[in-house]
Amino acid sequence: MLGLSSVLVYGLDEAWVSGLRTAMPHTRWVRAQTGSEAIEQFVQGGHPVCLLGYGVAAENDFALLTEFRRRDRFKPIVFITSADQDLQDLQFLVSASSDVVPISEAKPFLMARVFRNLFEKQDLLAKIRSSGIKDDLTGVDSRLFLLEFLRYTLAAADRHDFPIHLCMCGINGLNQLNSQHGYWVGNEALKHFSGILRHHLRSNDVLARYEGDLFVIVLPYLDKGPVMTCLQRVAKTLEINPLVVSRLESVKVEASYGIATHRTKSSVDDLIARASQALKQAKKMERTPITFES
Repeated sequence: MLGLSSVLVYGLDEAWVSGLRTAMPHTRWVRAQTGSEAIEQFVQGGHPVCLLGYGVAAENDFALLTEFRRRDRFKPIVFITSADQDLQDLQFLVSASSDVVPISEAKPFLMARVFRNLFEKQDLLAKIRSSGIKDDLTGVDSRLFLLEFLRYTLAAADRHDFPIHLCMCGINGLNQLNSQHGYWVGNEALKHFSGILRHHLRSNDVLARYEGDLFVIVLPYLDKGPVMTCLQRVAKTLEINPLVVSRLESVKVEASYGIATHRTKSSVDDLIARASQALKQAKKMERTPITFES
């Protein structure tokens, strides 16, 4: 199956790609000549992996990478950086790409190993998608997909040293809402809350329903300040937008938020457990129920 895979290439010359063809002769390498052609191939070409070269970075063409991520949050992108790549530029690339490889390390046989790992990852994620990637009620990602996504993302964060925050959040008093208004209103509250969450998240953030009234947000490459600002906006939007249940009645929906920061080499279970503990602390607060782990 791996031999049938193809890679979209942009920003690398033909001589460089020839070395990859030699190292991986059973893989199809498709070179895009322009940024617009690269976007079209990225969306419609059926290539499971995209390889972007240092030529793109040299042109400061970061809008292209942003557009790629807007079109597809999860397709792997490998970015080969030049030797003089600015650190700030590199941080941007890490936040948007699946892997960043310095040009000094981008030897064909090493790159072949990178791509084979990515192809295997894509096969696994495809199986997860086919078994239910979305939550039926809210349309957000499923718990199954969340756990697999976290395993790969935490490993990438350890390799490239970028921050990841995980927020576990839930509606306050959902059982009481169900008792007073019926379960259909509780379901509408879950959809209402998840819709507001999605509105305030970036394209490369992940929102999943964990269980019951609990949702998990994965926020890569953000420090604590921007994470807090994002969740404060969510809380404010939820406060000023009650759930309309009929022409004459609306219901105020409130939520609490617990946040944990990924620690190097820590596990998925550990990160989720710490966010869950922070959520318990947040539920005890009367105002601004947004809490970072202690």
